[in-house]
Amino acid sequence: SQGRPDIGLKFNLVKLPVTVMAIIVGAEIAGIIGVAYGMLIVEILSVVQPFIAMKIIGKPFWYYIKALIPAFVVSTLMLLFLFVLSTVIYLKNHFVILCLFIFSGSAFCFLSFFILFKEDTKEFLLFANKVLHKEKDVQENESSICK
Repeated sequence: SQGRPDIGLKFNLVKLPVTVMAIIVGAEIAGIIGVAYGMLIVEILSVVQPFIAMKIIGKPFWYYIKALIPAFVVSTLMLLFLFVLSTVIYLKNHFVILCLFIFSGSAFCFLSFFILFKEDTKEFLLFANKVLHKEKDVQENESSICK
């Protein structure tokens, strides 16, 4: 959040006890259904978080919505792809279906993101490469220190 990781930390520090209370109270009142309702209420209340965060960092709310568009578009396309796949392929083994959907859905998601949002994909790959090389450098330094 624009160089302000403290904002997310503070929201999560508030959300954690509320979530725990929702689970405990929901379980006491109505069992697993109560827990589900409690979590639903917590998530509905969490909708306020982006509004407050955008105010704190001085950005308009559409800036947040704009950042969600790629994920929304790709998720919707993946949903449609998996729906079509489920109507075309008929298998009785649920484990095989799950594995097929995970792998094909992930591949479709990545390819869709790459085709539709090339700049975002490049930024993600550069970031991932930077993180992976940083981890590799840390491991090399640790191994040289241990020798």
